[in-house]
Amino acid sequence: MSGTEFADLDALARLVGQVPARDWSDEHDRLDLYRSALRNGVDDDRLRALLRGEPDDLVVSDVLAEAIYKASPEAGERWLDVAPPSAMDFLKKRLREILLLRGVAGFEDGGTSYVAAVLDGSNWLQIRVAENSPRRDVLMALAKDGRTKRIRNIAANRAATRASRG
Repeated sequence: MSGTEFADLDALARLVGQVPARDWSDEHDRLDLYRSALRNGVDDDRLRALLRGEPDDLVVSDVLAEAIYKASPEAGERWLDVAPPSAMDFLKKRLREILLLRGVAGFEDGGTSYVAAVLDGSNWLQIRVAENSPRRDVLMALAKDGRTKRIRNIAANRAATRASRG
């Protein structure tokens, strides 16, 4: 990273109330700063501009995954503009799964296609659905066919709790 980019990171650090790092060469320091910027509502365009200059694709990918999770569906698409090619497939899948998790992925009928999409999803999606879904049919499907024992157990326990409540 250049001195100009370090100055931009220093300015971002001051904006979010952090003491600028003596040296921004450590990717962990930059990752912490970007995450702090997300938490503190720094302008998306400003943060995207900084991420375009970020040399570590893993840092960019991590920040974008968090930004997409927090964003509206439309804003989530805009975050993909700065995704490194090496992370594009992962981030597109994560955005689809976030939309599925939020119930805005075009499954208005709530039918079996939604359940199939959840079962086809990643561990990340399945654990969140198992922990949060109010739908007993989804919980029962995850209890039977979830990807991991943990997902199956959480879904089974939540489905049983929902059944006992009536």
